[in-house]
Formats: sequence, structure tokens, C-alpha cells
Amino acid sequence: MRLALATVLVVFAVSMATGEFSTGGSEIMKIKGYGITRFDVWGAEGADPDMGFCGQFDLNWEPTFGDYLAARAELNATTAGGGQAKLLDGFLDLTPAEGLTIRGGQFKRNFGWGYLEPTTALLFPDRPMYASSSDFLYYGGRDIGASVIGTFDPVMVDVAYTNGSGQNTPEDDSNKQFTVHAAITPAAWVTLGGGLGIFAAPDTTTADTTDSFTSDAFDIYGIVHYPVAETVTLDFTGELLSLGFAGLDVEGMEKTSGGALTLALGARFGLNGSLITAIQPAVRFENVSPATQLPTGSADLSDNYGAIDACVGVEMGPMNTLQIGARNHSFEADGVDSYTDFIVNWRMKF
Repeated sequence: MRLALATVLVVFAVSMATGEFSTGGSEIMKIKGYGITRFDVWGAEGADPDMGFCGQFDLNWEPTFGDYLAARAELNATTAGGGQAKLLDGFLDLTPAEGLTIRGGQFKRNFGWGYLEPTTALLFPDRPMYASSSDFLYYGGRDIGASVIGTFDPVMVDVAYTNGSGQNTPEDDSNKQFTVHAAITPAAWVTLGGGLGIFAAPDTTTADTTDSFTSDAFDIYGIVHYPVAETVTLDFTGELLSLGFAGLDVEGMEKTSGGALTLALGARFGLNGSLITAIQPAVRFENVSPATQLPTGSADLSDNYGAIDACVGVEMGPMNTLQIGARNHSFEADGVDSYTDFIVNWRMKF
């Protein structure tokens, strides 16, 4: 967090030194963001409260300084959980050659498309459930470090080395994370990609701080936005993750990797209305299996869970989308009942 804030201060100082703050599309004052107003009805038995409103505001400052240096600072505020505000992104980009970028600061590790997809492009009010799971956050999410990004159409490659401590947490630990990602776009309407994450941490249970453990994860995904007709686009996303158990080896205990499978299908129907410009129905299936460490020979836990999401997006111009959705939660464990949440989500970009 301290490094990320320092990055933002550096960006501000460079901005003051290299250009005047002004509007009208200046390279220094490039600002965008979004606001979300949301109403939830929670269906879990005994939910208290069983419904409620929340709001979110996100501001992105993306200045550029000539042909070689750019930056990003993203501040997010939400009323959920009693209200909080935090710095999400805070990094500098150096472009020494065309197609090559060196990034330093706090940024998203390039792992897990369900987490990486921009909020303003989501077909559903919520991301896939795995994106907030503890198993995933060892390998994905935001972190502080450096990365090298190569973009050479139709291939993109990203390699990052980060603290491994995660978003807005102290960066003075010894955990480290290595992440590599690659994607190819063989046609304008399809992208295929994959990632590998390696997490390393010291064994704090012994006096010998040189002892450590590592765990790894991989991700493969495919994205399709196929133009079926002039005003109709078919959308499909499929993703499979394997998430290793991030913990010490223990004698007599056996590790089992977790994982997630996500399949989403939707379509966008363009309209000629003056108010409603498109309708975008979509459905998503997800199954999540937590990573475990159990006594050798013991039976696997019945702890898988999943959801089926359904949503209809109503676009009102390019900047406003109203989403009416439902999420049916299901659980493999006996005695845990499924339930359905309902969501109305209004998202406005600027």
C-alpha cells in the first residue's frame, strides 16, 4: 500500500512538472470512471437484512507523458460493509519500444479472466464466485511489484514478479508471486489465453527462515464475441482454473488442488430506440472446488459449491446499463440449502 501511494505521488509530481491540468482531452488530465447503484434481495434462509441498497464510485486517472511514460491511479469508494475507500491501481508504465511495456507499482496480476474483465464490460452484476475466494487470491488479484508486457498482434505476453501479499496489505513480508500470462487473438471475435501462477512463502513454523514452500495454479480461457448479424452479437466465455493448496507440507497430510469451471453464454440485440439501444440477456454456470489438505487416505470433502446466474442487461446509450439479474447458489454438502438472490444494478460510465 505504501509503495502504491508513493507511485501516485510520483505521478502527480511528474504531471505538475510536465503539463498544465486542464480539461478538453488533455494527455495529463485523462479521467474516466463509473458509478453503480444496486438493490439486492437476499434469499438465504434467515437473511437479516433480507434486502438493501448500496453504491459504488470508481475514478481512474490515466495521464500520459510523451511517447514513453504513462500512469494509472484508480480510487474506489463503496457504501457496502459500512463504507470504505481504497486505492486499487497505482502504477507507472514505461514503453521503451513499440509493443513493449515495463510496469511498476500496484496492479492486477494477469491471472483469472473472471477477475481481469473490466467492471464496465461485465454481463452480470457480479463476477464469478471464484474471484473472491481465498484459493484464487493467492495467485490472482492486485499486488505490488513489476511486470513486463509484450503486445505483438495477435499475441500478448505478460510476466510479473510481485510481493505475493495482495491488495492493500503490508509489503514487508517474504511471500513472493510469479505470474506469466499469454493470449492470442486469431480473429477479431475470438481470444484464447492462459496463465500460470507460482506462490512462494517461508516456513514460519521453524527457526530456519531459509525453509519455504511453493504452490502453483494455472488458468485457461476462451472469449467469443461473434457477430451473427448486423445488430446481433453472440457472447461466450469458458474458463477452467486449477488452484494449488498454498500451505506447508505436513507429514501424514495430503494436498489436493482446488479449481473452478465457468461457462457463460449471452447475446446482444441492438435496437433503434431513442431510450433503449440494446438488450443483452445472458446465463452463466459456475462450479468451485476448494483446495484441501487432509489426512492421507481420508475421503474427499463434500465442499464444492456453485451458482447459476441469469441476467438481462438493458443498454440506454453507450454509457448507461440497467441489469436485472438472479443468482441461484447451490452446495454439495448435505444439509446446506440452495437459495436465490435477486439484483437490480444500474451502472453509469463517464
